[in-house]
Amino acid sequence: MPASGSASSVAVSVSFNTIGVINKSSDRFAGTADDPLMRYYALAYETSAVDFINLDTDATYTLYVYSQQAVNAINPETLVTAGGTSVTLSNPSSATPLFVNGYNYTSISDLRSDESGNLSFTYSPGSNSQIGVLNGIQLLQTSASFADVGIEGDDGPMPVPEPSTTALMSIGALFLARYELFRKKEDESISL
Repeated sequence: MPASGSASSVAVSVSFNTIGVINKSSDRFAGTADDPLMRYYALAYETSAVDFINLDTDATYTLYVYSQQAVNAINPETLVTAGGTSVTLSNPSSATPLFVNGYNYTSISDLRSDESGNLSFTYSPGSNSQIGVLNGIQLLQTSASFADVGIEGDDGPMPVPEPSTTALMSIGALFLARYELFRKKEDESISL
């Protein structure tokens, strides 16, 4: 349940301590399916906070943060901190449009929303950089809140299949149906 006890939407708040600029990234992902995610970035010169508001209370989440080299940046690094875990993304200058954990994205698991349904993380320049770059964020709920499962102290995983799993199962079912149809036609032609 949302923190308010009624259905509401999740809000995201971003606070820049200094100038926050939305710029165009390098064209590394241009023409790929990931171009909308990686095309623009929010630039931070000091620590900036991102807050998720109205989440399920006391539920666990995995946070994905995407960061790519800013255009003409020298030694870009982005430090991401959530739930006591800090990860430095080195934002490689390679022109290859690949996602590499620790370079242009990271995931931090087992983050728990507070009793108000809030969850926060910060991003800032790394120790060898003057800028922090944020291209995109994704928050995935990995377990229900205690109230949602109805068992005090137990919060098992949410039973939601990945879309790719559903697609693979559908494709497999189509192949099985096609095979069965082909086999029946073959049996009919042999018995004639």
